[in-house]
Amino acid sequence: MGPTATVLLAAQARHSRQSGMSGTGAPGIPDISDMSESVGRLMLVPVALAKGLEFAHVYVVGMEDGTFPHRNAVEEKRMEEERRLMYVAMTRARFRLTLSCCRKRRRYGAEESLQPSPFLGEIDGEHLSWVDRDTDSEDAKAEAASHMDAMRAMLTRLGS
Repeated sequence: MGPTATVLLAAQARHSRQSGMSGTGAPGIPDISDMSESVGRLMLVPVALAKGLEFAHVYVVGMEDGTFPHRNAVEEKRMEEERRLMYVAMTRARFRLTLSCCRKRRRYGAEESLQPSPFLGEIDGEHLSWVDRDTDSEDAKAEAASHMDAMRAMLTRLGS
């Protein structure tokens, strides 16, 4: 799977993997070859294992430069592979795709400032709705609160 650790957070899975493909067999990674009991559940799926699956809602976390694309891939000039993985991640959503990045992260005990993934700049702006880009605006705060409320409601429904 390589160093890329970006994960899809997917809700309401629907199996569409081609027959003959099996699960990962790797420790700590769920077997996703049988999705029959995953409807209405929340799953964490590595992007590299999501090909052939589709989900109603997909959340791709870690959309920061150095995370997706992974810094090792950039240094090793494997950007096309990372771009392919991004395409896989984005095309798993049937209804809603959310790409999430953060401005700051604590890593190895130190806080670091982050920039959005360069892949976000490659997406046509008419297809993006940035939430909380201007943190001081009331509209951004209201939109971010609305998205958080919707996510809480979905997690509550899935937990019951």
